[in-house]
Amino acid sequence: MKTIEGKVQGAPPHSRPRVFAVAEGKVLAEIRTDGEHNYRLELDQAPEAIGVQLDDVGMAALIAAPSATDLLVPARVRVSIRVDNSAPNAMFWLDPLALRAFPQEHLWALRKNADGTIRLHVGEWPATARQFSIELQPGKYRLTAGLIAIHPGQPALELVRVTDVRSNQDLPLRAGSVELEIDAARELTVSLGAVQP
Repeated sequence: MKTIEGKVQGAPPHSRPRVFAVAEGKVLAEIRTDGEHNYRLELDQAPEAIGVQLDDVGMAALIAAPSATDLLVPARVRVSIRVDNSAPNAMFWLDPLALRAFPQEHLWALRKNADGTIRLHVGEWPATARQFSIELQPGKYRLTAGLIAIHPGQPALELVRVTDVRSNQDLPLRAGSVELEIDAARELTVSLGAVQP
């Protein structure tokens, strides 16, 4: 049994980053930090790398050598989103396609759990507020939003428009989602609409 313990630095005070260990394409172990961002991983085999993932109040990730004890959450930029027509129970889903200073070959570890299950989306937030902000590590993301209809008569919703506020340009949508390049603070306005058959 191997124990790796340390502290996550640079995370917002009220967040609980996920710390994980990987080897041979598997997540060996994972844990959420305590209130002071300390962690302790118990492992049955030596990891190839350990990582930290911020996914509750924003999104950022780092992969480090297994000998690292203090893990620094990468710097983030603020993305503000205004929702034109929010709906009860609607959600935003955010998935990184590439993150600056994060190896592409480990991107899978952000959605795979130690028990072998796969998270459908890396980050999710309610789309019910008129405006909210999230902090994102620079990189490329896919933003999806909507409401899955599970009751008769309840309309399914999806993203129908995303506008960059500064340029006043609509961003191209594909199958109810949009790809975002994040390298500096951004302001977006989004609209939800009925899913078209």
